[in-house]
Amino acid sequence: MSEKLPRLSQKKARSQSLYENQVATQKLKESLYNLQSSRYGQRPQKNPVIESIVKEADVVLTNQHLKENLFKLKEMGLLKNCQPKILTQSGLKKKDYILNDYHNKSTLNGYSRNYGGLFYNR
Repeated sequence: MSEKLPRLSQKKARSQSLYENQVATQKLKESLYNLQSSRYGQRPQKNPVIESIVKEADVVLTNQHLKENLFKLKEMGLLKNCQPKILTQSGLKKKDYILNDYHNKSTLNGYSRNYGGLFYNR
């Protein structure tokens, strides 16, 4: 009457779950972070929002409600890195500047002119 149960090795089970967890974490990262559109030059741009989500991938993958809402945030475009890229000119007098693509055109003095017809910011 006593049936023999198959013997399971704990080491294999742990290593297998760890391997599957790493694969699942990598798939989660690839589904949230598009490397092709997030490249700047030859270096990939780091996104702190995505990196923090991938660090807590175990929690995200186990909670289905959290996982669904995370992909809703992705569809809405809220997982992007919104910090402006500040570049430095090369040469003796180095100045930091922000590219026009990241500059908000609704600034107060950016398009205002003084009585002489010149811009305030020049």
